[in-house]
Amino acid sequence: MSKKTSEPTKDVILTENDSYVIEHYGTKTGAEFCEELNIESKDYKGITSKLSKAWLIPTALVKKKIEAKARLEEAKAKKEGNVYTNSNGLNKQLGRDIVVNEIRDSGIVGTVLSLPFEECIFEHQLLDRVCKEFDFVGVEEHRQTYYNLLQTVINDKIKMSCNLGKFLETVKNSKRDQYAHIFADFCGQADSYLEDIKLIIKNKLVQVGGTIAITFTNRNSSKDSVIRVMNELNPIGVNKGNAVEKGVLTYLNKISKTNYAIVKTFSYKDDGQQGMVLFVLKRVK
Repeated sequence: MSKKTSEPTKDVILTENDSYVIEHYGTKTGAEFCEELNIESKDYKGITSKLSKAWLIPTALVKKKIEAKARLEEAKAKKEGNVYTNSNGLNKQLGRDIVVNEIRDSGIVGTVLSLPFEECIFEHQLLDRVCKEFDFVGVEEHRQTYYNLLQTVINDKIKMSCNLGKFLETVKNSKRDQYAHIFADFCGQADSYLEDIKLIIKNKLVQVGGTIAITFTNRNSSKDSVIRVMNELNPIGVNKGNAVEKGVLTYLNKISKTNYAIVKTFSYKDDGQQGMVLFVLKRVK
């Protein structure tokens, strides 16, 4: 007999019926769902079973599993720590505003790949300020934050498929034109994520007209950093900003060629936090 998993299924593909059940679960009976969706009872049970296994509807079992997992992972989470502490910074929010405005101006609506953290602030902002038609693929590496993210998705009824693991793994498993936009809010040193960015850009994961937003720290990189090499290739004074910003711009220009335009850069720092720099690219062909 196969062992039942106690963790949510990864890479869940949601149908229109799935999304409808998620949105209205707890407000309608099973019979009402069957009538409105024109499906049989066995089909409805199949949908709820799938969504329950993915922890996308707040069944009693799902809530119990999340609470149990949270308790079991608490000690480990505290030990490992999640170093991201600036989800509500004023200038952090200004960065999100820039990304949301670029997405709004693009006119492209669809699936957004993001690093949502547990509060889904960016996702809520996009849905509230642009339109409700976006859905999301959210990636989180830190286990406790991931479980908190799942609870937010359930409570707030966000149309999001949640992946536990490294962002790079989701990028590797993504296809050309799969996303309307990507918000890679890494908030770490650029050298740690250059492979992610290279694959996103070269594999053209966003549609033509879609945006790629990337956030890195403005911290100086190591002696053998790729960013330092980029600065050696870059003539003095061509790009504005500090060494990290200049190096990243050179790298982005080098790998994006004529397929993308760098439309925004934004350096910011909130009190007591590491300085950050946001880059926004738009796919033009």
